[in-house]
Amino acid sequence: MIKVEGSVEINRPIEQVWKFLTSVENASKWDTGIVEARQTSDGPVGLGTIIEAVSESRNKRRTLKVEVTEYDLNKRVAWTIADAGFGSGKTIYNFEPVGSGTKLSKSSEVELKRFFKLLTPIIRRRLTKDEIILDLDNIKNNVEATA
Repeated sequence: MIKVEGSVEINRPIEQVWKFLTSVENASKWDTGIVEARQTSDGPVGLGTIIEAVSESRNKRRTLKVEVTEYDLNKRVAWTIADAGFGSGKTIYNFEPVGSGTKLSKSSEVELKRFFKLLTPIIRRRLTKDEIILDLDNIKNNVEATA
């Protein structure tokens, strides 16, 4: 299993960061691997929500089924991807107040299958760069750009 973690401070209140991150229509604005996303389950986003996300890597598109597995308003949200072709994954976001802003922490766990396990060092580096550094920076920049 690969686990990567990181955090960023965002100069906006938790409620604003939470709203941006948990709005499905914003996924392609901050997630480096997602080109489009839509909710396929009924009701507001919450525990059990199902999202269909389209990822693109090396000109190859893949549709992913994402399920919200934890949802604690303005504190913690997590989702899992059951089978992304290479394996499965879980991402957790924690929200903490820091002065008038927010500390957003992210951890991602990926369980690789078959021959993808041989690529563990390469995939770990890519996840650290894309899943942690770029995604957190994208969230920060998008949220801070709004009033």
